[in-house]
Amino acid sequence: MPERAGLAQAPDFKPHSLRFENLLTLRLQRRMMRRADIQECVLMLSTVLASIMLSSANPAVDALTEHALQVDTGALTYIVFFEADGAYTTSIGAGGTWEINDDGEFCVSSATGDANCQPLMEDLSLGDSWEGENAAGEPVTFTLIARE
Repeated sequence: MPERAGLAQAPDFKPHSLRFENLLTLRLQRRMMRRADIQECVLMLSTVLASIMLSSANPAVDALTEHALQVDTGALTYIVFFEADGAYTTSIGAGGTWEINDDGEFCVSSATGDANCQPLMEDLSLGDSWEGENAAGEPVTFTLIARE
């Protein structure tokens, strides 16, 4: 095998094939990065679409996310703040997630594992009150109030 610039080359050394392999590796890495970027964008869009679907699929849900819900157990009164992304927090430090189930009921799941579903009034608006049960099965009064 001839020497180049005074250096001996091994018989199986093919400089052109190494450059090709390096170029191919770079192209594959770029494609993988593009796929990861695309997957991240798809996940972000899915989250945004889910938020939009949760908040605008039902006018009562719009009212719940726009305002706040006062819950009166008789012994305790607290406020619940429902967010369009499916999360909720309360004025007493509790929180969790909410969703509309297949039966059209409004369901909450607390961070402690308690869960409860309630029928949702169709034309819910500020000031409306109704009776229901909390996750412990106790009777409560729900009132839609202005969010502060």
